[in-house]
Amino acid sequence: MEPFTQKNLQTPIDGYPQPFDVSPFYAGLQPSSVVRLTDDAYRKLILAKAFSNITDATLPSINRFLRILFTDRGKVYCTDGRDMTMHIVFEFPPTPSDLAILKTLAVMPVPSGVDERFIIAPTPNLGFAADTYTMDEGTFY
Repeated sequence: MEPFTQKNLQTPIDGYPQPFDVSPFYAGLQPSSVVRLTDDAYRKLILAKAFSNITDATLPSINRFLRILFTDRGKVYCTDGRDMTMHIVFEFPPTPSDLAILKTLAVMPVPSGVDERFIIAPTPNLGFAADTYTMDEGTFY
């Protein structure tokens, strides 16, 4: 085993802090869970947080909140799962920032003891297009 010398101190050891005058305080951009939001997504986050501070977390008020939050995107609504769950149904494909805002525990108003589930179900086309089956040939599910 080598004795401690100035040369030994300057050799970096992965994951071990180095003393003063040997290692810098800032080693560049470190990976983290912080996400940059666009201006529109940030406005949506602020609106969602403000609503969660003033709501009573009932289904009618959560539905009103979702209509306001996604007014220009399509239908989104909240239903009671009747088993201590609430389902938030999107009839359009939400963006990753939309889901991140709603899945953050401090933002989405959820009644106490209730689990939330997200259902993404774009409205299916009902009709007879060239790539669909007729009534007697297709299956319903």
